[in-house]
Amino acid sequence: MQFPVSQSFRAESDFQLVSSSFHFESNKSGRSFQFSWLSLYSWLAYSEIKKGAYCVNCVIFGSEESSHNASKLVQLYKSPFLAYSKAINKFNKHAESSPIHQTATLKATHFRQCMEQKINFIDLNLNKVIDEQVKKNREILKPIVLAIIMCGKQNISLRGHRDDSFYYENENSNSGNLQSILKLISDCAENSLVNGRISTPKNATYRSKTTQNELINIL
Repeated sequence: MQFPVSQSFRAESDFQLVSSSFHFESNKSGRSFQFSWLSLYSWLAYSEIKKGAYCVNCVIFGSEESSHNASKLVQLYKSPFLAYSKAINKFNKHAESSPIHQTATLKATHFRQCMEQKINFIDLNLNKVIDEQVKKNREILKPIVLAIIMCGKQNISLRGHRDDSFYYENENSNSGNLQSILKLISDCAENSLVNGRISTPKNATYRSKTTQNELINIL
C-alpha cells in the first residue's frame, strides 16, 4: 500500500522519535546505531525493518537526475547504512557533498513550508528549487570551462599522465594542466562555492575526463 507524501513527511515537531531505550540491533562488527545521531542530523532515520540508517529527505525527494554519479551514493538513499564505525564521517559527507541530498533537502524544505502553509504553489516552488540548483551548477562549472578555454588558447594539453580522480590531490602525480589550474583556483578562491566544489569527493567534482569532453563538445 502506498501512502501520500503528506503522511510520510511531516514537520519535524510532529515526529515521535524512538526512545533512548530502544534496542538497536548490532551489525556484523558488533556495532549498533546510536540514538544520539538522531539529534545531530535532523534528516536521519532508523529503519527497524532494514536494521539500518536512511536519509528521510533523499528517500522521499531524492532523484538520480540531480547527481553526476548517483550509483555511488546509494547508501542512506536506496539501501540502509550499516557501517556504524564510519557513521559520523559518512553522515557529514552526505550532508555536505551529496548532490542528491542537497537537492532533496531544498525540496523537503519547500514542501515543509507548504505543509505549514507558509507558502503556496508547490510547482512554483519546486521550479525555484531547480533554478537554485541550475544557478549553483553554473557557478561550479564556470572555473572549469574557463580553464579549458585557457588551455585551448595556450595550445597546451588538458590531461596528464594520471587524470583519474584518485590522483587529483596527489602532489606526486602528474594529473595535467587542467587539474593543476583548478587546484590553483581552489587554493586562491574566495568564492566558497568554487572552492568547495573543487575540493569535493571524487564522485561529485565535475572534473573528470568525461565531463571535460562533454564541455569541449559544447564549446
